[in-house]
Amino acid sequence: HVPETWSPGSMGRSARGRFPGTLKRSTPRERMTPCKYGADCRRTNPRHLQKFFHPPKEVKHLLFNPADSARWKTAMVKLSLPFSNLREVEDAIGEYQQLEEKQSFNTLQYVLDELFSSEERLHFFQEVFPGIVELAKELPTRLSNPVPILRAGNCGRHTFDQATLASLLANMFLCTFQRQDFGLGRDCVLIGRFDFLRLLSSPDFLRGANANKLRCFLDYFKTIVARKKSGDKLSNEVWFERRSAPDIKWDELSATFADVNFSMRAEGTIEDADLTGTAWQADFANAYIGGGVLGRGCVQEEIRFAISPELCVSKLLMERMRDDEAILIGGSERFCNYKGYASGFTFDGGHADESAVEGGCRLTTVTCFDAMHFGPGLGSQIKQFHPSAIRRELTKALAAFQPTAEMERKPRSEWPAVVTGNWGCGAFGGVVELKFVIQLMAAAATGRAIVYMALDTRLAERLQDLHSALVDRGATIAETLQDLRTLFQLQHSKGELLDMTQFFRDCAANAETLERGGEEHAVVGRSAQREGNRLAGDGGKEGDGNVCSRAAAACLRTLASAWLARPKAKNKMGAAGDAGSEEAAMGFSASDPSVELYVPV
Repeated sequence: HVPETWSPGSMGRSARGRFPGTLKRSTPRERMTPCKYGADCRRTNPRHLQKFFHPPKEVKHLLFNPADSARWKTAMVKLSLPFSNLREVEDAIGEYQQLEEKQSFNTLQYVLDELFSSEERLHFFQEVFPGIVELAKELPTRLSNPVPILRAGNCGRHTFDQATLASLLANMFLCTFQRQDFGLGRDCVLIGRFDFLRLLSSPDFLRGANANKLRCFLDYFKTIVARKKSGDKLSNEVWFERRSAPDIKWDELSATFADVNFSMRAEGTIEDADLTGTAWQADFANAYIGGGVLGRGCVQEEIRFAISPELCVSKLLMERMRDDEAILIGGSERFCNYKGYASGFTFDGGHADESAVEGGCRLTTVTCFDAMHFGPGLGSQIKQFHPSAIRRELTKALAAFQPTAEMERKPRSEWPAVVTGNWGCGAFGGVVELKFVIQLMAAAATGRAIVYMALDTRLAERLQDLHSALVDRGATIAETLQDLRTLFQLQHSKGELLDMTQFFRDCAANAETLERGGEEHAVVGRSAQREGNRLAGDGGKEGDGNVCSRAAAACLRTLASAWLARPKAKNKMGAAGDAGSEEAAMGFSASDPSVELYVPV
């Protein structure tokens, strides 16, 4: 609960000091010194927040028109001057942006000094940077009306042309937008940081990867400025859509894994899997869209956004995703090639995007969905199999894979495939096999084809074997969910992870054994039931029918006992299970005369 009336410390401890005015203070409000920056202060130092009073800032839910801001106009005047070195750029931005003490654009300086040649450095100050400023100045004419932020729970779509996106990105690069520290009052807006300050200035240990990310953005601006000078109107459209998962009863789904058009690739990246650009590309997102692309991050999502900078505009438009939401971005263009990953990420030249264009919009679609974060250790891995965790991930994947309204008007054979991979299995600590099964289940529920990029030959073989076991099992999505519940209980009782491929193969073998045993014992059970019905119908002695019914139940308990006592093969990660553990996992004992057992006959 967030109090309706703001007061110092009324919200308790702030989220890492992120929201000024919300940190619990020992000093009364009336005795605090007002901060000279007022509600616009963006400092997060706890000592500063405890010493100075920050009045609550009016919450805005619109991407406002900067033409109405005197601060923005001042920034445009300062940036219109000619610059010959980076120090002059820092001084100009420092005139309107509150820079931290001793903060310098050391990452940009590293790019200019170490990664650029003397010709590229001269071209940046003479052509590229003035072009960025001109792009920023165009924003009032590009956005004549305020654009509403797509808040959590409110689905919608915004569409912009590439020229408007370039103007927005130029303002983000020049840090002309005033940082909106939302979070005061009940109606708070949760959006990530959208300026380039943390990317322009980085710690030494992050300078290599951040410098190459920054070089991707500079290459984008270089390409856009050159296109503008050549007369290109940059009219192709890019759209941003917030969507939520439909209500679905997973326990009643009859789709099977055999219904999924599935293909596995051991090598290659998601963005390179479909050169025509018609397939959907998965973005393993942060709940705050874009993650750390403008900060310290440099993994799958951050790299995808760096090579297609137009995706970064979503950071201005999208509030934090809920558990049942995903974000879809269509029409974005890729501008860069790259090598490596994380700290080894390097810029590898420009990229000519050859994806198809239809109706003034590229057919490239990026579906962004965030996974749950699990810590390291066996306990965290077992927790991922809990039914509530599986249901959350299923709902998230369903939101990401569900077709658009335009697709639903076409036959399913014409729907583009979804290119995905090891979702949430890196820094978030996900179990690869479980996330693989969850994505297959979501694909079966939505009727989508899947292209899975494993990035490793051995992993591809393991996942291919798991897919074969699921298909051979022949179970529906609802039955697979029940299998996963049993797997969670077994793993929780044993305290170890079991091999999922072997588990599903055992499930298939058990189903065959149960079916064969049922044919042998069903005759006895049906005969006993008929005899009971006959005695009850002929007016026999009271209780004769119950005796025969108990005989039938005894036959079924005998069958269940035989199934639980069957020989079991050892799996790769632990010893064979025993009947007692399976009884505990199933929640009954075969020797209990009061239990009602269901056996397919």
